[in-house]
Amino acid sequence: MRLLIVDDNVFLTERLETHLEDRFTIDTAYTGVEGEELAKTRPYDVVILDLGLPDISGEEVCAHLRQAGMMMPILILTAESDTDTKVRLFESGADDYLTKPFEFAELDARIYALLRRRQADSPLSLLEVGDLIINPSRRTVTRGGVPIHLRRKEYEILEYLVRNLGKPVSPDMILRDVWDRSDTDERKPTVRVHIKYLRDKVDRPFTKPLIKTAHGVGYTIEDHDMVL
Repeated sequence: MRLLIVDDNVFLTERLETHLEDRFTIDTAYTGVEGEELAKTRPYDVVILDLGLPDISGEEVCAHLRQAGMMMPILILTAESDTDTKVRLFESGADDYLTKPFEFAELDARIYALLRRRQADSPLSLLEVGDLIINPSRRTVTRGGVPIHLRRKEYEILEYLVRNLGKPVSPDMILRDVWDRSDTDERKPTVRVHIKYLRDKVDRPFTKPLIKTAHGVGYTIEDHDMVL
């Protein structure tokens, strides 16, 4: 599972990373703009969002993500405990809030409560392209009712392609957003190998391929019945 931490307190962010990294893949951002950009381009199971950011507030980031149709659970960290603030946070789209200072045990409990709630709502958050169905909460893939067993990076690339349905995705984008790598040129063959494995599992056993080559750009995934 993947988690995004958006907080300008470097010490706290590093402590949170250390505490959570054995259970989650962690991304971090120290400004609201950076956090918003990451949340809109990468799939997250939970976003931990500080209210008092140096550029735009966590409340604004939350509202922008909801306006963009991003429905991942958002937990806001705040030093404010008054009722008006809590009401505003929920109105902006937050799923929960945690008042600073807090114990890690309470943070864990709130994260897992959000994950359980998301899993209970999973029929509403399934990703579907034709007869391909991805359950992000369970990280499972089926096509035509047949389970498809993918390795971790294969799954993450497939989910990334599906979340960018109909849009060409370059190897550079996959390396940046799935691998978190900037040394893209030397890693591009790795992307090609994983795409080949994905096609072997997701396309070749079935009648109609979903993963297309976008010539000169990279790859895209399309519903073979969609009208462009």
